[in-house]
Amino acid sequence: MIAIASSAEAAPIHAVTAIEQPPAVPDTIAFAFQAGNDTYLALETVSELPKHGKPELVADDYISAAIASLREVPAADRVWEGREVIVDGTCHARVVGFALVGRVTGDPGYANEEHDITWTPAQIFEHGNVTIAAKLDRCTGTYARLAGAPAIRPFTLAENDDDAVEAETRMRDSSFGADAAKQWVDFKMDGQWDSAMTAQTWRDPDRGTLWITVHAHSQEQCGGIDVNAWGLFRVESNGSLTTVQLRNLGDLEQVDHLVDVDGDGVPELVGRGWITPDAAIESASGTTIGSLSVPFYGCPC
Repeated sequence: MIAIASSAEAAPIHAVTAIEQPPAVPDTIAFAFQAGNDTYLALETVSELPKHGKPELVADDYISAAIASLREVPAADRVWEGREVIVDGTCHARVVGFALVGRVTGDPGYANEEHDITWTPAQIFEHGNVTIAAKLDRCTGTYARLAGAPAIRPFTLAENDDDAVEAETRMRDSSFGADAAKQWVDFKMDGQWDSAMTAQTWRDPDRGTLWITVHAHSQEQCGGIDVNAWGLFRVESNGSLTTVQLRNLGDLEQVDHLVDVDGDGVPELVGRGWITPDAAIESASGTTIGSLSVPFYGCPC
């Protein structure tokens, strides 16, 4: 065989450079709180204090806070630096800094600080909830996510009296209703127990689905009446009503909002407790998705 040489030059081979994809925006939910005149997002709770500057004492109506600058922000929290966030699904703000924030409520005497009548920053950092917090330039609210992450969709209140009446009837006829009626008699309460029920209609902003919530709530702490039942009902396209959930709310005493955290159309609830938690997001079935609490030092009764 005779090899024939080609006069054509071989085509040059170029290296393929991998294109780096921007990092995914984390879908972390951060809870918002006020300290002084500023809004912060609690990014993480710390048990050991990182290096920080001299703390400033800020006392609001019932919460005392200690706020200090951070010498170094943990890498996991720097993703929030300078970023836009959406508070309560509607209010757009920007992270303008970070701080170490400790918060506590109650009397320092109940924390074995017997000689002090007001909290000091050192005591707050020792006894309070201490978080690495992102400072916002505006907005107040309860929860926030980074813009670009899956949006948390707040449901809106709507009118639907007929279905609300049916939902109240189902709560009244449930085992929770029977227990509430018995407690009403046992504790010799005035009127009828169902006066403690509140029904609300909520609309899914994306799908248009109507949901009914019923909260039967009447509590007297330390041995008194304890009614705290909650129901979730879906209005179907044919006009029928489906009972999705009937349960005790546990530590939550009030439900402030319904939201869609994961985009599945089934609402999660945003609420708070009597002493704790100060804010929480739960699934309809009661699984805690996130919460924020401030330690209370005092007599709960």
